[in-house]
Order: sequence, then C-alpha cells, then structure tokens
Amino acid sequence: MVIVLLVIAALVVLRLRLGPLRTARRAELPLYGEQGPLSAAEHRAAADAHADRGHWDEAVRERFRAIVRALEERAVLDVRPGRTADEAAAEAGRALPEAAADLRAAAATFDDVHYGGRTADRELDRDLRELDTRCAAARPRVDERMPR
Repeated sequence: MVIVLLVIAALVVLRLRLGPLRTARRAELPLYGEQGPLSAAEHRAAADAHADRGHWDEAVRERFRAIVRALEERAVLDVRPGRTADEAAAEAGRALPEAAADLRAAAATFDDVHYGGRTADRELDRDLRELDTRCAAARPRVDERMPR
C-alpha cells in the first residue's frame, strides 16, 4: 500500500512540475492534412460550422484560410504552402489595394487567435466574413510590369 501511495505521489508531483498534458488540437495541425489542400468553399463550410456552434476561434481561423484559398483559386495569389498570414495579406493587398488595410488587420487577427491566445468572438467572425465577401467581389489590380 505504501508503494502505491508513493507512486501516486510521484505522479502528482511530476504532473505539477510538467504542467497539464497537451493533446493535439485541430488548430495545431497542418493546414493541409492528408487529404490535400481544402478548397475555399470547404474552408468556408468549416468556418460556418464552427460559427454555428459558437467556436469563434476555429471559425476565424477557417474564414481567413478561406479568404487566402479563394484568392489562390482566382490566381490573385500564387499557391504557396507555408506562406504566413502576413505574407498573404501583403501580397493580396497589392492586388486588392481597397482591401489592403483590412487584409492586414485580418492577418493580425489570425495570428493573434492562432498563435497569441486571443479569443475570437462573433464580431471578429463577422468582420472576416464581410472581408471574404468583399475580396470575392473585388477586381484585382493588374500590374503593368507583369507579363501577360
């Protein structure tokens, strides 16, 4: 009995020193899983499903991914796995100057929620949803220096 109590005490001390056990959360998984990259429509559907359940952090992350993926599908952005949110916003802002400031703000929101521990809410989801709609309707500026 003493040995069992010592083992339990050792486990409790170890747990307290190491902190809580972490499990892999969906947000920490790679953007492109085994099934390959998701379409913008699939990211939007995931964002909507998360929002319907009140999971605002996941909704905001998926909505930003939908915006970037939609711009890739329209060839406004080149497809480049591993691109940061800031890089995507800067590149997209050059093609969509009327949305540039909002794209930078959305990238900062994505980073704050995904990496910084900020909690998203209904308003942040609404802002990204509106940005997604505006980006989908926007006509990209053509850079005259680019070959056609």
